[in-house]
Amino acid sequence: MSKSNFLKNLIFLSALVCLWIFPHLFLSSEIRLLKREEQNLQSKLKVINDKIERIVAQDLRSLQSEERIVRLGIDSLGLIRSLKPFDEVVIDANRIKQIEKIVNRNYD
Repeated sequence: MSKSNFLKNLIFLSALVCLWIFPHLFLSSEIRLLKREEQNLQSKLKVINDKIERIVAQDLRSLQSEERIVRLGIDSLGLIRSLKPFDEVVIDANRIKQIEKIVNRNYD
């Protein structure tokens, strides 16, 4: 009887070990595969984001170019470009404080 119990226990123990080892090996290989796939997708996403940023920056540069803005101002708004610099207006700091007090008094 003792030999039979020992054999049953050995078979049961080996079945338990197999039931633990095989899922563990399968899941660890799946985890490695998913991590590798995640890294590939992250690198592809970075490449795509960089490409989008370059395209947006290029479009913004073309929209913000001085030639385009001047052309729109002349054609659409009928503006003319000044050939000489504008005059500077100099205001004393005391005068600015007086104006600020008047404005604050009127809008408070």
